Amino acid sequence: MNNYLLIKRLFFALLLIAVIYFLFLITNSFINKPVIKDINITNLDEINISQSINQPNKNIVATSNNEIKFEYKLIGIRAGDNDSSVIVKKANKEYLVRLGESLDNNFELIQVLPNTAVFRNGQKMYRIDKEEAR
Repeated sequence: MNNYLLIKRLFFALLLIAVIYFLFLITNSFINKPVIKDINITNLDEINISQSINQPNKNIVATSNNEIKFEYKLIGIRAGDNDSSVIVKKANKEYLVRLGESLDNNFELIQVLPNTAVFRNGQKMYRIDKEEAR
């Protein structure tokens, strides 16, 4: 009978230790809860894009296979009246670039046509065609 009481007390002691441990973990998780900060996401309709080129100048447009390090391939285009974007690929990374945004902080997307995208780096312009990417 003493063995039964000893086993019973030992079992309840282990159970009590486990309950205290889990209560400590729950209390600790409530104390260390994450701080959620409010971020302001701007609407794309509010962004004013005033730079637009109707017809690129053929004299200063370079293709993607020149000696300048513009080694991107055009793999996707979304051309629209207000909001256009392209998907370009370099090595094994793909980038989504919207009209007016910069690619690698160097090349700004200035024009999107149904099969062509035009990027600008200072005075130099780079045009890549979707057919060249295939």
